[in-house]
Formats: sequence, C-alpha cells, structure tokens
Amino acid sequence: MIKQVLGVEVIIQGVKVALIDNETNLIVPGTTIVRKDVDARGSADHLFGNWTDAINECLQLNSGIATHIGMAMPGQLEFEDGISYIQNQNKFDAIYGLNVRDLISEKTNIPSENIKIQNNSMAFMAGEVILGAVKGYQRPLCFTLDSGFGTARYINEKIIDANLWEAPFKDGIAEDYLGIRWFAKRYHEFTGHQITNIKELSTLADTDDGIGQIVFNEYSENFVNFLIHDIKLHNTDLVLIGGHDEVWDRYIPHVKDRLSDKRLLIPIKQAVNTDTATLIGAANIW
Repeated sequence: MIKQVLGVEVIIQGVKVALIDNETNLIVPGTTIVRKDVDARGSADHLFGNWTDAINECLQLNSGIATHIGMAMPGQLEFEDGISYIQNQNKFDAIYGLNVRDLISEKTNIPSENIKIQNNSMAFMAGEVILGAVKGYQRPLCFTLDSGFGTARYINEKIIDANLWEAPFKDGIAEDYLGIRWFAKRYHEFTGHQITNIKELSTLADTDDGIGQIVFNEYSENFVNFLIHDIKLHNTDLVLIGGHDEVWDRYIPHVKDRLSDKRLLIPIKQAVNTDTATLIGAANIW
C-alpha cells in the first residue's frame, strides 16, 4: 500500500485533486483540495493543461510529497494502458486515441508507472464502500450522475463496472435519457433556453411556470422505468446515488413514489460523501 496518494477526479464539469491518506482513507489533514472548471468539449491541450495544472498546484500546496496518482475518469478508457476511447459523447472527444497516463506523467514529472486510472463509477463505489454507505447490503447498484451516467455494482466484496450507460433504453441508450445532457436538451425543447448545468435548471424551475419541474418529473419517470428492469434482473437491494446533490429533492421523491406504486420498496440512498468518495476510491487503487 502507498500511504499518501494524489486522488484525481475528472468529471464533465472539471477536475478535483486532493492528497489522500490510504491508511485513514481521509484527505490528509491540513492539505488543500484543488478544483478547476474545465470544458469537456475543449481541445486536448485545454483538457490536459487544466488537469495537470490542478495536479501540480495540489503538489505545490501540499509540499510535493506524493509520488503516486490514482485517477478516476468517466467514459471508455483502456485503463491498463491509459488510452482513451471516448468518442461521440459530447465530452473528451479531443483525447480519443491518446495515452492519458503518459501525457499526465509528462506534465507532472510523476512516472507513468506510478499513475493508475479507474472508471469514475468504480472509484466512487470504492469510496462509498470505505465510508460505509453500502454496509449491510448484498447487491447495491450505484450511479455517478455528475460524470454523465456512470454505474457500478458491489457484489461479493468486489466492485464491477456495470456499464449501464450503453444499455438499450427507449429509442436509444440509457445515457441519452438519464445522463446530464438530457436535462439541457429537454429544457431547450420546451423553452428554447439553453441551460449550462443542473443547478441552473433548479433555479429556473422556481420561476418558469413549472416547466423546469416537468423536466425533472420526466427524468424521474425515465429513471424509474430503467430501475425497474435492473432491480428485477439483478435483484438489486440498494440504489446509491452520487451527483445531482443540489437537486435531490427535485426528482428523488418522485422516483421513490413511483417505485412504491409498483410495490418495489428498494432503498434509494444519497452518497455519504459525494464530494470526496471518488477521490478516496481513486487513491485506494494503490
């Protein structure tokens, strides 16, 4: 085990870096979390520049003592060799075919072999397992909604990537209806207004004659219909959600009511610590 590791979380909205103590599974006391907004549709130079700036800033702020990185990213990567195969998802297209691990190494002076990359949803689930969110459950399913539509399962003390983003659903795949881009597309269809994030939609829902809440309700219906199939197929006994924390009350009560109507009384839990779980899980790769 490597005692202190830089945990790095890349999501659509940006990047977050912290120094994690793998013995305590906490952010090292007295150290600083570095956060940067990043345009996921930007160039490779923009993406790698901002990601590595955040890593280097965290190293500088925290005495530069970390020699290993555990990095969590969404999408399709060949995690063993670090090559990105993310394409046609309106995010990270610019790094298709590039070796993320090697390019991070070049700009941080941390050896490539000291960098490990894992899917966001798996790192998030690992962090939540460590923090105790799934204790007592046998077949939990988690969603990381800040990264698009990431999913992971915890079965027999093993975390697996559920890969439900590409599951057939309605007229396309699950991410088309349950990823964060769906909100912007649907609200634009109703109003012609282009929102930039979910928090903005929640604010607008207070003053737009109920249109925003209609969008949230439609999302809830999509989520319920998707969950019903998975719960029955895998005998899922817990749904754990990270992301969309600021709009939890906009859609989860509706989801719970609809599941109850169908006599599916499965618990739906908010992550113990959405802010740091993925960082802890990513560092725990080491």
